[in-house]
Formats: sequence, structure tokens, C-alpha cells
Amino acid sequence: MSASARASFAPAVSAARSSLAPLGVLLGIGLILRLLFIMSTGFDNDVKAFESWTLTLRDNAPWLFYTKAGFADYPPGYFVVLWVVARIYALIPGAAADPMHGYAILRVLIKLPAIAMDLVNAYVVYRIARRYASEKISLAAAALLALNPAAIYVSSYWGQVDSVSWGLMLLALWLVLRAGDEPAKTVQRLVIAWLVLGFSVLIKPQGATLALLFLAYPFATSDAGVRARRLIGTLYGAAASIVLAAAVGLLFHPAADVFGWLFDRYAFGSAVYKYTSVNAFNLYALKMAFWREDNQVISLFGFPVGTFAIWGVALVLAATALIVGRYLQRRDDRALLEGAMLCALAFFVLATRMHER
Repeated sequence: MSASARASFAPAVSAARSSLAPLGVLLGIGLILRLLFIMSTGFDNDVKAFESWTLTLRDNAPWLFYTKAGFADYPPGYFVVLWVVARIYALIPGAAADPMHGYAILRVLIKLPAIAMDLVNAYVVYRIARRYASEKISLAAAALLALNPAAIYVSSYWGQVDSVSWGLMLLALWLVLRAGDEPAKTVQRLVIAWLVLGFSVLIKPQGATLALLFLAYPFATSDAGVRARRLIGTLYGAAASIVLAAAVGLLFHPAADVFGWLFDRYAFGSAVYKYTSVNAFNLYALKMAFWREDNQVISLFGFPVGTFAIWGVALVLAATALIVGRYLQRRDDRALLEGAMLCALAFFVLATRMHER
């Protein structure tokens, strides 16, 4: 690098570091606030389930997990995360021999993935906001998540892992936005985005509707060259996500019917809570109590028109189709962001079997 190039490069690096310093402080405060509650019992049933699943993965190979774990209502994605947690826990000297301190360490470890993803999510929010807004506004957007009492409660106190599945969707969305920044990296970033999306769906299926937005992304441009790169990246990415699903599925169910087995895992997990709302303030909670079975038939003018569950699926699909259509009308990155937010909101508001978090 020449002397003149170094001279121009140094101020740029300094400016970048100074802009990231407030974000680092913000994330540090968010981490400290979460660590204050990490030893809490939280939602005891779920926390104990995560602890039990981790111990099962410590003592057994992944392909034995579902037969050894007893009740397990998650698809296999998050059990990959817990498998890593189990390996770390197994390396801690004396943890297994000291139940009191060992279980305290285990509780910390099972909460760390969600806490870490909270901070990653705040960083990604900052980077997305920075594409369109000032430094101050972007920091404020990140602070709304990093310092949000609800987010702190859900991951650190309550011990839930929704920040991991939805955080991966947020990361995938950021990668899709960045795919248009450098034409040479469009295909690469789209493939990674689809892999991240695929792993998110392997943890929880709620983000699947965003895949329809990602499929529409290649057609949100009138430039033939840009469309071609986007199509190649989308096709490769979708294929890679299918391979990832097969690989994760085979890790826990090494058999030829792996995709059928995966479908059964989703069906089983969904059937555990067959209610219009599990404490969630969605469409059905406006007029009905929580925990009402969603297989009840709806009558219109005395004629049966389907169950709440069927209508929930139909409404989500209809809303997603309208959102994707609107995105293809607008054809810009802001419409992609808006569409992703609305797809996530529509799933929560319109589908049955929703939890409050």
C-alpha cells in the first residue's frame, strides 16, 4: 500500500472504530443486564426440559436422542445447538460429580445461546438501520432490542430460545439486503442467507413464510443481469438449505425416510398445543379465552366453514401472498424489510397455536 493510500485509509479505519465504540458499550450493557438474571429459575418446565435434553445429548449420540429423551417437541435444529452445549458441559471438570454447582453451570450454559443471539440481533438491527438512517437513529434501534425489558426477560430470565430462531431469520434478511451491494458476492451471500434461513426453520417453523419473500427477491428488479445473479444464488441457496435439512435430519435419524421423519417432527410439535392462542394476543384472543381448542368448527349463517386451525393457515397464506405481491410492486429493499416484518406479524396474529413470546 502506498503512503498516500495509507494516509487515506487510516482516518477511515479510525472513523469506523469510533462509530462502533458506542455500539460496543450498548451491547456490553445489554450483556450485563442479561447476566444479572441468568441464574433465575425462569419458566421451570422449559428450563428443566432444556437441561434434560442437554444431559441426554451429553450421554448419547445424536441419532439416539429422540429415543432416549422421552418427550421432545422440537424439530432437530435446536438440538444441534444443545449438542454443542452438551459437549462444552462435558469438558468442565467436576460438573457431573457436583450436582449443586454442576446444575448451576448447566443452567448458565443453556441460557447463553439465546442471550448471545439477543446481542447479535441488536448488532444486525444496527447494521440494517445504518443502511438507511443516521448513526444516532441506528444506535437507538439497536438499543430498543439490546435494552428491551421483554427481550431480557424472555432469554435471560424466562429461559426461552426464540431469539435464536428469529435472530437467524434477521441475519438471513440482512444477508439478502447485502446481496445487492456487490455484484461479485450476490450468489455467495444469497446461498449463505438460505442456509441461515434453513437452519432457523429447523429450529422453529415460524420463519418459513419469509422464504416466499426470498423466492420473490430475484424478480424484484428489471435488470436482466441482476435478475440472473439473484436467480442463480436463490436456486443454489434453496438447494443448499435442503441439503442442510437432510444433513441435520440424518444426524438424528440416519434413515432413508429422513424428510418424512422431519415432517412428522413438525406435525408432532404443532399438535402439542392445539389451541387458538397459548397466552398470545392474536386475532382469536380478541373474542375468545386463551387455550381454546382450535379444532372447533366455525359456522357462518348456520353452515360449517372449517375449523379455527384451517382458517388460521388460510389467513396466513393469504396475507403472505398479498405481502409478497406488494413487495413485487415496490421492488426495493425497504419493501423487502417491510414485507419481512409483516410476514412475521401475520404469522403471529393470524395463525392458531401461538405462544405469547
